Amino acid sequence: MVGVGLLLASRASFRAFTPESVETGLALVAVSLFVRMVLAAGALLAYHRLVPDGFAPFAVALASGFLVMYAVELVRYGKVFARPR
Repeated sequence: MVGVGLLLASRASFRAFTPESVETGLALVAVSLFVRMVLAAGALLAYHRLVPDGFAPFAVALASGFLVMYAVELVRYGKVFARPR
């Protein structure tokens, strides 16, 4: 559920990132990334406090998902500025 929310937030932030509004889009993506990082850290803290026995698998899954989404965003970011050959 947390991963789906982070994915939807990522997609929403990239809708404003167009070649016509690069600065605004980049600012929105950067702020969105920071907010999602804080939410992920909050989820880790809450899960650690509520279900300490299942914390390790949850932490690995959440951190892995966050890193995968970060890599996807970097690839998308690179495609926006890619020049046709």
